[in-house]
Amino acid sequence: MSYQIVDAYSHCGLSKYRPVENVKDIMQRNGVTRAVLVQHLGEYDNHYLETVVAKEPHQFAGVMHLDVTDPAIDDLLEHWASKHIFRGIRLLTRTLTTHLDVWKHASELGLSFILFDEHSIANHINELSDFAEQHPRTRLVLSHLGVLDMREAPNFSSHQQIVALAAHANIFVQISGMHMFSQPPYTDLVPLIE
Repeated sequence: MSYQIVDAYSHCGLSKYRPVENVKDIMQRNGVTRAVLVQHLGEYDNHYLETVVAKEPHQFAGVMHLDVTDPAIDDLLEHWASKHIFRGIRLLTRTLTTHLDVWKHASELGLSFILFDEHSIANHINELSDFAEQHPRTRLVLSHLGVLDMREAPNFSSHQQIVALAAHANIFVQISGMHMFSQPPYTDLVPLIE
């Protein structure tokens, strides 16, 4: 039986983070065969990631990030989705209440959602639950463990709301961004992850 190690959440870039060559070097040294490259917050120019994924689609998948307040957002969604380079879109969870039309359009285009928000995604549990129920084919990935509210450490009581989202088959919690909440080897996060 063979297997591959896939990094489900990685950043690369030219203005922030390191270029893909550095990512590939780290992947090779650690036996990682594929990676999902997620556009970082504040960067709406997806051309660099587009070039990387188009050149090596067997090794990389892409997640775009767009400015949901851009008046041309519908056209931008259509443009990037039609290229079939990006399989997902990164969204701030709070935009579910302010830009529901963007979420619905991205869902219609078959994109997966990689979700993030400052403080905690738990602040948007009801809206997420409703959206997941109404769009059962849309994959909703809560990045960075659903974003822990460090003001609640060490118990993280609101994280139980995130765990309750497991009732939806299309919601996933991604183990990523642990450096935001702890120090290596992250043993204090193991009970929460379990």
